[in-house]
Amino acid sequence: MAGYPTRRVAQAVNRAYEKGIVIVTAAGNNWKGGVSSLTPKAIMYPARFDRVIAACGVCYNEEPYDLDVNNWLRMRSEGGENMQGNWGPEKCMDTALAAYTPNLPWVMNSGPFKFSRQGGGTSSSTPQIAAAAALWILYNRKGLAEKKYTGTWKQAEAARQALFQSGGRTYPGYKKYYGNGTLKASDALDISEQILSSGLNPASEASVKFLGLTGFVGQWFRAMPTEIATQSPADESFQEMVSLEIIQVLYKDPELFMYCNMLDFEKDNSFLKNKQAKDVFISKVKASPYASETLKKML
Repeated sequence: MAGYPTRRVAQAVNRAYEKGIVIVTAAGNNWKGGVSSLTPKAIMYPARFDRVIAACGVCYNEEPYDLDVNNWLRMRSEGGENMQGNWGPEKCMDTALAAYTPNLPWVMNSGPFKFSRQGGGTSSSTPQIAAAAALWILYNRKGLAEKKYTGTWKQAEAARQALFQSGGRTYPGYKKYYGNGTLKASDALDISEQILSSGLNPASEASVKFLGLTGFVGQWFRAMPTEIATQSPADESFQEMVSLEIIQVLYKDPELFMYCNMLDFEKDNSFLKNKQAKDVFISKVKASPYASETLKKML
Protein backbone atom coordinates (compact mmCIF):
# COMPACT_ATOMS: atom_id res chain seq x y z
CA MET A 1 0.00 0.00 0.00
CA ALA A 2 1.08 3.57 -0.61
CA GLY A 3 1.37 6.37 1.91
CA TYR A 4 3.82 8.89 3.30
CA PRO A 5 7.47 8.03 4.06
CA THR A 6 9.09 6.83 7.26
CA ARG A 7 12.76 6.48 8.09
CA ARG A 8 12.44 2.78 8.93
CA VAL A 9 10.83 1.97 5.59
CA ALA A 10 13.63 3.83 3.79
CA GLN A 11 16.19 1.76 5.71
CA ALA A 12 14.35 -1.48 4.91
CA VAL A 13 14.26 -0.58 1.21
CA ASN A 14 18.02 -0.02 1.20
CA ARG A 15 18.77 -3.29 2.98
CA ALA A 16 16.53 -5.29 0.64
CA TYR A 17 17.91 -3.69 -2.53
CA GLU A 18 21.50 -4.30 -1.45
CA LYS A 19 20.65 -8.00 -0.95
CA GLY A 20 19.33 -8.29 -4.50
CA ILE A 21 15.60 -8.07 -3.75
CA VAL A 22 13.40 -6.28 -6.29
CA ILE A 23 10.86 -4.12 -4.46
CA VAL A 24 7.60 -3.19 -6.19
CA THR A 25 4.96 -1.09 -4.46
CA ALA A 26 1.76 0.63 -5.53
CA ALA A 27 2.06 4.16 -6.89
CA GLY A 28 -1.19 4.92 -5.08
CA ASN A 29 -4.70 5.93 -6.07
CA ASN A 30 -6.71 9.13 -5.97
CA TRP A 31 -10.33 9.99 -6.57
CA LYS A 32 -11.76 12.36 -9.17
CA GLY A 33 -14.70 13.56 -7.13
CA GLY A 34 -16.22 12.34 -3.91
CA VAL A 35 -13.29 11.76 -1.56
CA SER A 36 -10.95 13.60 -3.92
CA SER A 37 -9.04 15.22 -1.06
CA LEU A 38 -8.04 11.88 0.45
CA THR A 39 -4.66 11.53 -1.32
CA PRO A 40 -2.49 13.57 -3.70
CA LYS A 41 -2.23 12.62 -7.36
CA ALA A 42 1.54 12.15 -7.17
CA ILE A 43 3.32 8.84 -6.62
CA MET A 44 3.29 7.98 -2.93
CA TYR A 45 5.84 6.24 -0.72
CA PRO A 46 7.60 3.83 -0.71
CA ALA A 47 7.03 3.74 -4.50
CA ARG A 48 8.60 7.19 -4.73
CA PHE A 49 12.01 5.92 -3.63
CA ASP A 50 14.41 5.29 -6.55
CA ARG A 51 15.18 1.78 -5.28
CA VAL A 52 11.51 0.80 -5.57
CA ILE A 53 9.57 0.18 -8.79
CA ALA A 54 6.47 2.38 -8.69
CA ALA A 55 3.55 0.35 -10.04
CA CYS A 56 1.28 2.65 -12.04
CA GLY A 57 -1.90 1.68 -13.88
CA VAL A 58 -2.72 1.15 -17.56
CA CYS A 59 -6.08 0.12 -19.01
CA TYR A 60 -6.70 -2.71 -21.48
CA ASN A 61 -6.48 -0.26 -24.40
CA GLU A 62 -2.92 0.79 -23.39
CA GLU A 63 -4.24 4.17 -22.22
CA PRO A 64 -3.69 5.56 -18.70
CA TYR A 65 -5.71 4.52 -15.68
CA ASP A 66 -6.76 8.14 -15.43
CA LEU A 67 -10.22 9.64 -15.84
CA ASP A 68 -8.88 12.80 -17.52
CA VAL A 69 -7.70 10.58 -20.38
CA ASN A 70 -10.24 7.76 -20.24
CA ASN A 71 -13.19 9.95 -19.23
CA TRP A 72 -15.54 7.75 -21.26
CA LEU A 73 -14.67 4.81 -19.06
CA ARG A 74 -15.84 4.92 -15.49
CA MET A 75 -13.27 2.93 -13.56
CA ARG A 76 -15.20 -0.07 -12.28
CA SER A 77 -13.36 -1.33 -9.23
CA GLU A 78 -13.71 -1.85 -5.52
CA GLY A 79 -12.51 1.72 -5.03
CA GLY A 80 -15.55 3.13 -6.83
CA GLU A 81 -16.08 4.61 -10.25
CA ASN A 82 -14.06 7.75 -9.45
CA MET A 83 -10.85 5.98 -8.45
CA GLN A 84 -7.79 6.40 -10.67
CA GLY A 85 -4.07 5.75 -10.43
CA ASN A 86 -1.32 8.07 -9.22
CA TRP A 87 1.56 9.27 -11.37
CA GLY A 88 4.18 12.05 -11.39
CA PRO A 89 5.86 14.36 -10.88
CA GLU A 90 8.00 13.84 -13.96
CA LYS A 91 11.30 13.49 -12.10
CA CYS A 92 9.85 10.63 -10.04
CA MET A 93 8.87 8.55 -13.09
CA ASP A 94 12.37 7.27 -13.88
CA THR A 95 11.73 4.12 -11.84
CA ALA A 96 8.02 3.68 -12.63
CA LEU A 97 6.31 1.01 -14.73
CA ALA A 98 2.63 0.35 -15.45
CA ALA A 99 0.61 -2.87 -15.38
CA TYR A 100 -3.04 -3.58 -16.10
CA THR A 101 -6.03 -2.38 -14.09
CA PRO A 102 -8.99 -2.32 -13.46
CA ASN A 103 -11.38 -5.26 -13.96
CA LEU A 104 -8.99 -7.99 -12.82
CA PRO A 105 -9.94 -11.00 -10.67
CA TRP A 106 -9.78 -9.99 -7.02
CA VAL A 107 -9.87 -12.41 -4.09
CA MET A 108 -12.69 -11.67 -1.67
CA ASN A 109 -12.33 -12.19 2.08
CA SER A 110 -16.05 -11.99 2.78
CA GLY A 111 -19.44 -12.37 1.09
CA PRO A 112 -20.95 -15.19 -0.95
CA PHE A 113 -18.32 -15.12 -3.71
CA LYS A 114 -14.62 -16.05 -3.61
CA PHE A 115 -13.68 -13.62 -6.36
CA SER A 116 -14.69 -10.22 -7.62
CA ARG A 117 -14.25 -9.32 -11.28
CA GLN A 118 -13.78 -5.66 -10.38
CA GLY A 119 -10.33 -5.60 -8.83
CA GLY A 120 -8.77 -2.26 -9.58
CA GLY A 121 -6.23 0.33 -8.53
CA THR A 122 -2.48 0.16 -8.50
CA SER A 123 -2.76 -2.66 -5.95
CA SER A 124 -3.76 -4.75 -8.98
CA SER A 125 -0.76 -3.55 -10.97
CA THR A 126 1.81 -4.26 -8.27
CA PRO A 127 1.79 -8.09 -8.15
CA GLN A 128 1.99 -8.31 -11.95
CA ILE A 129 5.27 -6.36 -11.99
CA ALA A 130 6.63 -8.24 -8.96
CA ALA A 131 5.83 -11.58 -10.63
CA ALA A 132 7.59 -10.50 -13.83
CA ALA A 133 10.70 -9.53 -11.83
CA ALA A 134 10.67 -12.91 -10.05
CA LEU A 135 10.26 -14.70 -13.37
CA TRP A 136 13.21 -12.79 -14.86
CA ILE A 137 15.48 -13.68 -11.92
CA LEU A 138 14.43 -17.36 -12.08
CA TYR A 139 14.97 -17.49 -15.84
CA ASN A 140 18.44 -15.94 -15.47
CA ARG A 141 19.51 -17.69 -12.26
CA LYS A 142 22.58 -19.30 -13.88
CA GLY A 143 23.72 -16.12 -15.62
CA LEU A 144 23.30 -14.06 -12.44
CA ALA A 145 25.41 -16.57 -10.51
CA GLU A 146 28.15 -16.57 -13.15
CA LYS A 147 28.33 -12.78 -13.03
CA LYS A 148 28.39 -12.92 -9.21
CA TYR A 149 25.26 -10.77 -9.12
CA THR A 150 23.28 -13.16 -6.92
CA GLY A 151 22.47 -11.68 -3.53
CA THR A 152 23.77 -8.22 -4.44
CA TRP A 153 22.21 -4.97 -5.64
CA LYS A 154 23.27 -5.92 -9.18
CA GLN A 155 20.73 -8.75 -9.24
CA ALA A 156 17.94 -6.35 -8.31
CA GLU A 157 19.11 -3.70 -10.75
CA ALA A 158 19.50 -6.17 -13.62
CA ALA A 159 15.91 -7.35 -13.21
CA ARG A 160 14.68 -3.76 -12.92
CA GLN A 161 16.53 -2.66 -16.05
CA ALA A 162 15.15 -5.62 -17.99
CA LEU A 163 11.61 -4.56 -17.12
CA PHE A 164 12.30 -0.87 -17.72
CA GLN A 165 14.05 -1.31 -21.08
CA SER A 166 11.41 -3.68 -22.44
CA GLY A 167 8.42 -1.55 -21.41
CA GLY A 168 5.65 -1.04 -23.96
CA ARG A 169 5.57 2.49 -25.34
CA THR A 170 2.72 2.58 -27.82
CA TYR A 171 0.89 5.31 -25.92
CA PRO A 172 2.47 8.67 -26.91
CA GLY A 173 2.33 10.04 -23.37
CA TYR A 174 3.81 6.94 -21.77
CA LYS A 175 6.62 8.83 -20.00
CA LYS A 176 4.17 11.06 -18.15
CA TYR A 177 1.84 8.30 -16.95
CA TYR A 178 3.94 5.12 -16.98
CA GLY A 179 7.57 6.20 -16.65
CA ASN A 180 9.31 3.34 -18.45
CA GLY A 181 6.21 2.09 -20.27
CA THR A 182 3.86 -0.81 -19.69
CA LEU A 183 4.82 -4.25 -18.43
CA LYS A 184 5.94 -6.69 -21.16
CA ALA A 185 7.27 -9.71 -19.26
CA SER A 186 8.09 -11.83 -22.31
CA ASP A 187 10.01 -8.97 -23.93
CA ALA A 188 12.00 -8.58 -20.70
CA LEU A 189 13.13 -12.20 -20.97
CA ASP A 190 14.13 -11.64 -24.60
CA ILE A 191 16.71 -8.99 -23.65
CA SER A 192 18.25 -11.03 -20.80
CA GLU A 193 21.61 -11.48 -22.51
CA GLN A 194 21.81 -7.79 -23.33
CA ILE A 195 21.12 -6.82 -19.72
CA LEU A 196 23.62 -9.29 -18.26
CA SER A 197 26.38 -8.08 -20.57
CA SER A 198 25.83 -4.38 -19.93
CA GLY A 199 27.10 -2.18 -17.12
CA LEU A 200 24.87 -1.44 -14.14
CA ASN A 201 24.69 1.54 -11.81
CA PRO A 202 23.07 1.40 -8.37
CA ALA A 203 19.88 3.34 -7.81
CA SER A 204 20.05 6.26 -5.37
CA GLU A 205 19.65 5.32 -1.73
CA ALA A 206 16.19 5.67 -0.24
CA SER A 207 16.15 8.62 2.15
CA VAL A 208 13.73 11.07 3.68
CA LYS A 209 15.83 14.17 3.07
CA PHE A 210 14.28 17.35 1.74
CA LEU A 211 16.76 19.07 -0.57
CA GLY A 212 17.48 22.66 0.38
CA LEU A 213 16.50 22.18 4.01
CA THR A 214 19.98 23.01 5.34
CA GLY A 215 19.45 26.72 4.73
CA PHE A 216 16.05 26.51 6.39
CA VAL A 217 17.44 24.88 9.51
CA GLY A 218 20.18 27.48 9.81
CA GLN A 219 17.64 30.30 9.64
CA TRP A 220 15.38 28.60 12.16
CA PHE A 221 18.16 28.07 14.71
CA ARG A 222 19.15 31.74 14.66
CA ALA A 223 15.62 32.70 15.70
CA MET A 224 14.51 29.73 17.78
CA PRO A 225 13.78 29.69 21.51
CA THR A 226 16.58 28.00 23.42
CA GLU A 227 14.30 25.21 24.67
CA ILE A 228 13.93 23.99 21.07
CA ALA A 229 17.52 24.48 19.91
CA THR A 230 18.93 21.37 21.53
CA GLN A 231 20.89 20.14 18.50
CA SER A 232 23.24 21.61 15.95
CA PRO A 233 21.58 22.82 12.73
CA ALA A 234 24.25 20.84 10.87
CA ASP A 235 23.25 17.62 12.62
CA GLU A 236 22.18 15.18 9.89
CA SER A 237 19.77 13.28 12.13
CA PHE A 238 18.00 16.49 13.08
CA GLN A 239 17.78 17.63 9.46
CA GLU A 240 16.39 14.24 8.51
CA MET A 241 13.80 14.46 11.28
CA VAL A 242 12.63 17.88 10.13
CA SER A 243 12.69 16.78 6.48
CA LEU A 244 10.58 13.76 7.28
CA GLU A 245 7.96 15.72 9.15
CA ILE A 246 7.65 18.30 6.37
CA ILE A 247 7.20 15.59 3.72
CA GLN A 248 4.63 13.80 5.87
CA VAL A 249 2.71 17.03 6.37
CA LEU A 250 2.69 17.63 2.60
CA TYR A 251 1.25 14.14 2.05
CA LYS A 252 -1.38 14.44 4.79
CA ASP A 253 -2.75 17.93 4.20
CA PRO A 254 -4.96 18.41 1.09
CA GLU A 255 -4.01 22.11 1.10
CA LEU A 256 -0.41 21.06 0.42
CA PHE A 257 -0.93 18.25 -2.11
CA MET A 258 0.16 20.59 -4.91
CA TYR A 259 3.74 20.40 -3.61
CA CYS A 260 3.65 16.58 -3.73
CA ASN A 261 2.32 16.71 -7.28
CA MET A 262 5.02 19.06 -8.59
CA LEU A 263 8.24 18.67 -6.57
CA ASP A 264 10.98 16.09 -6.33
CA PHE A 265 11.84 16.55 -2.67
CA GLU A 266 15.24 14.87 -2.80
CA LYS A 267 16.58 16.27 -6.06
CA ASP A 268 15.22 19.69 -6.99
CA ASN A 269 13.67 22.27 -4.69
CA SER A 270 14.97 25.30 -6.56
CA PHE A 271 11.64 27.03 -5.91
CA LEU A 272 12.90 27.63 -2.36
CA LYS A 273 15.41 30.13 -3.76
CA ASN A 274 12.52 32.42 -4.64
CA LYS A 275 11.68 34.44 -1.52
CA GLN A 276 8.00 34.81 -2.34
CA ALA A 277 7.57 31.10 -3.09
CA LYS A 278 9.50 30.17 0.07
CA ASP A 279 7.38 32.50 2.22
CA VAL A 280 4.16 31.02 0.84
CA PHE A 281 5.48 27.49 1.44
CA ILE A 282 6.45 28.28 5.04
CA SER A 283 3.12 29.94 5.80
CA LYS A 284 1.17 26.98 4.41
CA VAL A 285 3.16 24.41 6.38
CA LYS A 286 2.87 26.53 9.52
CA ALA A 287 -0.91 26.73 9.08
CA SER A 288 -1.32 23.00 8.62
CA PRO A 289 -3.15 21.11 11.38
CA TYR A 290 -0.83 18.17 10.66
CA ALA A 291 2.36 20.04 11.64
CA SER A 292 3.71 19.56 15.17
CA GLU A 293 3.95 22.48 17.57
CA THR A 294 7.74 22.18 17.48
CA LEU A 295 7.80 22.56 13.70
CA LYS A 296 5.39 25.49 13.89
CA LYS A 297 7.61 27.19 16.46
CA MET A 298 10.60 26.75 14.16
CA LEU A 299 8.69 28.26 11.28
